[in-house]
Amino acid sequence: MKRVLVLTGGGGMGSYQAGVMLALHEKGIRFDAVVGNSIGALNGMMLATGQMDDLFNVWTRDVAGLNLLTDQKRFRQIISNRVAGRKFEIPLVVNTLELVPGNILTYILQDYPDGAVNILHAASAVPGYFKPVNGMVDAGLTHIVPPAVSVRRALVRIKAMTEHELYIISCRESDTPTYTKKNRVADVARVADLVLDRISINGMQQLFETFHVAAVYQPEIASSPTDFRVTTIRSQLINGVQTANKTYSD
Repeated sequence: MKRVLVLTGGGGMGSYQAGVMLALHEKGIRFDAVVGNSIGALNGMMLATGQMDDLFNVWTRDVAGLNLLTDQKRFRQIISNRVAGRKFEIPLVVNTLELVPGNILTYILQDYPDGAVNILHAASAVPGYFKPVNGMVDAGLTHIVPPAVSVRRALVRIKAMTEHELYIISCRESDTPTYTKKNRVADVARVADLVLDRISINGMQQLFETFHVAAVYQPEIASSPTDFRVTTIRSQLINGVQTANKTYSD
């Protein structure tokens, strides 16, 4: 049975997601396609291009310390360095949000070898922090969890619509989040995040055959999508590895 990995958005909390991926890889769990939104597209890029052995280094050496307000060129260079001269060994499906007229655009990057850097850059271009790329921004603005249509694209590509397993790695906070209450607006935004995540995940469970939530986000320290401090990144990576090891213990 073929497996598809689904990676949500979450900014700096994607380091936790990367830790889970590393643990699954170490346990010999392999995937036939990957679908990623926002930072999930970056992690998916590493898997799809056969660079899992360097995923830890990408986060601790390249991404750690990133300033979303000033480091757009640096972020694009990280993508370019990892894509240049490489082939996508498995399908990587990513989504962008077209600002006008507001459509979600879905790409299988194997079909866009010359445009992969631009698409991946746009897929992680958080509005308000990064400038739009060719009129496209991060689809995580409306879909933290990749939309079902992009998962279907992956399943069609690998000819697994009727028999498949989906693994989702969320890097969003759990039902008992560790976040600092700031004001009522922050509270409302937090509730909206939780509701949207549950609707997306529950919808996938109803649409697709076999669905696994590979590891629920269980932060040991308070974090946020904009937190790219080195200490936070390392802690999240280790936490992801440990959580996945507990979930998939022999």
